[in-house]
Amino acid sequence: MNCFTKSLFSFSYGNTDSSYRNTGLVEHGFLSNLIFSKIKQNLGGRVKLIITGSAPIKDEVLDYLKICTGVNILEAYGLTESTGPATFTGFKNSLSGHVGWNVPGVAIKLKNHPELDYTSEDHESNFENGERVIKGEVCMKGGIIFKKYLNNPEANNEAFENGWFRTGDVGMVYRDGRLRIFDRIKNIFKLQQGEYVTPEKIEGVIALSGWVQQCFLTGDSTKSFPVGIVLPDVLKLKVWCKNNEKNYETLAEMLNDKEICDFIFEDLKSQLKSSKLNTFEKPQRVLLTHKEMTVENDTLTPTFKVRRNFAVK
Repeated sequence: MNCFTKSLFSFSYGNTDSSYRNTGLVEHGFLSNLIFSKIKQNLGGRVKLIITGSAPIKDEVLDYLKICTGVNILEAYGLTESTGPATFTGFKNSLSGHVGWNVPGVAIKLKNHPELDYTSEDHESNFENGERVIKGEVCMKGGIIFKKYLNNPEANNEAFENGWFRTGDVGMVYRDGRLRIFDRIKNIFKLQQGEYVTPEKIEGVIALSGWVQQCFLTGDSTKSFPVGIVLPDVLKLKVWCKNNEKNYETLAEMLNDKEICDFIFEDLKSQLKSSKLNTFEKPQRVLLTHKEMTVENDTLTPTFKVRRNFAVK
């Protein structure tokens, strides 16, 4: 792409993007149609509608596709238990960042989880870009929702509450009824490619390293891999430093030494390599921290379980 073509593309993209932000619709003018025509042809030239679901797609990627193709791209949200989409974005306002409104025949409510700071209460965390929102676990009721799990009363008792199916997903509802999914109640998260990760299993592998005091795994449904956060064992590292003629007193000082960090990373790599974890389960990034998770700083519960949403923050 030469400089002139690149400038025309940027100009057309910027104009279309500006209009899209104001109206929620992608409308190509004469110049934009010329600029984006080749991209449209890559889809065959006659595509009018694309539907995405299964796993989240980044807002910026979705916006780029909408603007460059001029095609309506709708995002749906649902589960196997809802036998298909429970919400859909609309044709008249296709701005990204949400999964739309509930479909006819499906009622949705949000269940408060004050221990996770997800409630309908009027406080600072319930404002997004100046707009009042309600947060909570997404619950569904309606004809398309499944009746029960076969021969599994324990799972049924956990899944239903007063006739409402509890999805385990955490969402926020905007003033106009749009739903956005942004977290999970249960300690399971989905990666970008649609794979589910159980963090406790991977944390157990990481903890087998002799240099780990605490660890937890986190992930983002717009990323293709999880990341690990590790608090090294300061007592063992002090012995290692003494044997390697390094004079450090605090863990923070030790973690400023690249040789020490590389030593720990190599041990973690070896531990993960010898495990039976799937490739997508292995953290591709690990952060070494000197900050301990404690009950006092709200990262652990009184029973010493990780409060994941607080620990991530």
